[in-house]
Amino acid sequence: MAAVPAADTGRIRSSPYGVQPHKWFRKALSGDPNYEDYYIWREGGPDGTPPNNWESKFGGNAWKYLPEKGKWYLHLFDLTQADLNKGFRFDAELLPICGGGYRRVEHGILVPSPQEGGLCKQWWLVPFDFQKLKDILFSWQTGMSEHNAWNAVFWCNHDQPRVVSRFGDKGEYWKLSAKMLGTVIHCLHGTPYIYQGEETGMTPLGFSSLDQYRDVESINHFHILRGCGLHEDSAYDILRVQSRNNSRTPMQWDGSKIGDFSAAVPWIEMNPNHTAINAASQIDDPDSVFVAHYQKLIALRKQYDVTANGDFAPLDSGHPSILAYTRRTAGETLVVVNNFYRRETE
Repeated sequence: MAAVPAADTGRIRSSPYGVQPHKWFRKALSGDPNYEDYYIWREGGPDGTPPNNWESKFGGNAWKYLPEKGKWYLHLFDLTQADLNKGFRFDAELLPICGGGYRRVEHGILVPSPQEGGLCKQWWLVPFDFQKLKDILFSWQTGMSEHNAWNAVFWCNHDQPRVVSRFGDKGEYWKLSAKMLGTVIHCLHGTPYIYQGEETGMTPLGFSSLDQYRDVESINHFHILRGCGLHEDSAYDILRVQSRNNSRTPMQWDGSKIGDFSAAVPWIEMNPNHTAINAASQIDDPDSVFVAHYQKLIALRKQYDVTANGDFAPLDSGHPSILAYTRRTAGETLVVVNNFYRRETE
């Protein structure tokens, strides 16, 4: 399947138009009824409007009109990602949206409710709610432990901002907060995952120009935010926090020009701080995020059975600064205490 050059859609499926179309889609366009049924087609309104008010997750209407077919095809994500009418994806549920946000469907039309702000507010910045974060983590951990279940535990992935800038500190306490956040995850019940660069404390680049972005969702939402009346500077502030490109800059292996990521120019800019934050500089540093902490956390999980099989229980769950919990087996007890704020506390 073909991807869109210089565009980051987050996933690659069929490419219906403007790019090399997938052979299934080409056969659908040629009128092959078997392949036509691979996709979701609908007639539009008599006035040339789309079949309904569904909006793409990436912004704009979720229907694209093809004149040669006289029909609209559905793309809940980018228009180069026509939704298939067969099978389903585990990593992307069917989430149609309308101008009022994610909504219930009545007779094929999404009905907005008054409490939501729609796509204009979908990316708005909200204050960090530490208690809510703890409630979510503790709820999952307690439930998994009580029912002898197992899940993946992680802070970061290719769709989420880097955790050290999201819940940590990019300044004076960068190193300490990167270590602390690693501790939270690696001592939980479940399988911890490390996203590329998390183990060295990589931070987001923070682009200042739209042409630096490659993520279709980010580019579309910038225009949506501007269309909602937001000043350009405010729209960029939101992208610097919310954009998926923040976690997709190349891995910073060393301090060379392109961070030893490639001999060629990468598809997206390298973070300039790669000269200071990189894997090579941390290998021989006994106090580094990687050597002093992540390697030890991994070794800890292998050494002590309690990290894998211990029961989970929150500690002082309402504390305003601390995220703490215990893990226990018949023979071992692990107490984990993490301060999420700059101030000392008890």
